[in-house]
Amino acid sequence: MPQAYRAENISLVVDVDGFTIQRPVKTCNRVNRAIARYTNHINSKIDLFIPDGEKLQPLSQSNGRILQQLKVSMSRPCDDDDLPHEHMSEQYKLVVSGAEATLSAQEPWGVIRGLETFSQLIYFSSGHARVNVTFIKDYPRFSFRGLMLDTARHYIPVRYLKRTLDAMSYNKLNVFHWHMVDDQSFPYESKVFPKLSIKGAYSANQIYTHADIRQLIDYAADRAIRIVPEFDSPGHTRSWGLGYPELLTNCSADYYPFGAVNPLSKYTYQFMTTFWREIADLFPDSTVHVGGDEINYKCWLKLQYIRDFMITNNMTLDNYDFLTLDGDKLQGYYLKHLIDVMPKERKKIAWEEAFNAAKHWNISTDELIINVWKGGDYEWQYTMENIVRQGYKAILSAPWYLNYISYGRDWTKYYTQDPHTFLNYASGNDISRENVIGGQVCMWMEFIDESNLEPTLWPRASSPAEKLWSSAEMTDWKKAEARFEHHRCRMSRRGIKTQPNSGPGSCRGTMKIKPPYEAAQQYFN
Repeated sequence: MPQAYRAENISLVVDVDGFTIQRPVKTCNRVNRAIARYTNHINSKIDLFIPDGEKLQPLSQSNGRILQQLKVSMSRPCDDDDLPHEHMSEQYKLVVSGAEATLSAQEPWGVIRGLETFSQLIYFSSGHARVNVTFIKDYPRFSFRGLMLDTARHYIPVRYLKRTLDAMSYNKLNVFHWHMVDDQSFPYESKVFPKLSIKGAYSANQIYTHADIRQLIDYAADRAIRIVPEFDSPGHTRSWGLGYPELLTNCSADYYPFGAVNPLSKYTYQFMTTFWREIADLFPDSTVHVGGDEINYKCWLKLQYIRDFMITNNMTLDNYDFLTLDGDKLQGYYLKHLIDVMPKERKKIAWEEAFNAAKHWNISTDELIINVWKGGDYEWQYTMENIVRQGYKAILSAPWYLNYISYGRDWTKYYTQDPHTFLNYASGNDISRENVIGGQVCMWMEFIDESNLEPTLWPRASSPAEKLWSSAEMTDWKKAEARFEHHRCRMSRRGIKTQPNSGPGSCRGTMKIKPPYEAAQQYFN
């Protein structure tokens, strides 16, 4: 929902056949392509919910004022090669008044968000496409609003990743966190270490080439979406070892036979230096994800030379009278040295295990962003408080694991979660809410491939998407339900495979709600 929104009970008839969107004077190809997409949405009438048995009437039979154009303006010039980034402006102002509609924004990303909003305001009533007199001033509450897909458990073809990016743009999500590789497969085509995919991919036809990735980065940028790649280590790296076994810790058959990345080998850091330089050259975003979760310390601690190193370097548990080795401290050693050899211009995100590891090696708050994923619906709040209190920036994922499926309206529990909730219980004044940069939906795909990806995601992901964009005051899922039903049908008409979100009903019948949304009215300041 927009931050400030007022719709009046006065409607204009929209000339959907002849409707045009006027380009801004200062424009670029990303803006022009967005205008072309949304002009097509309107001209094709794909978004109109026309019940069976009804049809559009000629404009000559309308009595109201007719709206034929949306005028777009942008205060900052843009270049054709501009990319979305962590500080991009997504704010916009949309006014539909009299026989004129205007959309103004600072940057292309605000234009793209405003075009999506305008497309959602058009509805069918009394034989015509209509839009109400409307005033909107809008911007996102959080700058990081992500969706994570795991393409290692099941390879997802590029065309389905593009469809996911389309759906993300319909929901104003702005970060595609790409968990590309894992234990099971390595579908990334590395030029510097080609055996990673030759040995690690499921097949030669299930690999993401550099050309594929560049195409997806450009496609995402057209929709104001950043792509943040994740290459998880030191755990979840079995597929790496198929091509480069010397990278991993050699344990025994009990560990497949390899454990996590070897944290003491010079080769490890030579490898990572070269590999991450390739990633930074290919992925232009300022941020990468280094993983760092679910490390099985047993393999490391099984080997005498690692145990000797840990004892020599005091990597033992504190406050114990007997010698107990501390795997967190060794992970911290690895993480510190990994960050040291990675491109300095890239910010690093890591899963929450890295927080415990980082504090042992004084990894600074400028070097690491923590991605909180444990704790289900509520326990994550204590972790968030601890992380933010220490000065680290945080991203919340814990309550939004959409691969956990339950019958019925499970999207409602996602709507009750908020990255700032823990602030209501935190004590002291040493916590900065600005350190919570946002949240993301996670889709782990052990049992999901392209056949069931979309209906598992949508419209369930729309719930956290609205929470991350909208005012903190939007907390009542019952008021949101009718909007979500309407939006689910809209996405379905746009070609996204969605599942019902509110029980029995029909996208082809008479909709239960049409704009303006009474329950969502907010005063326009």
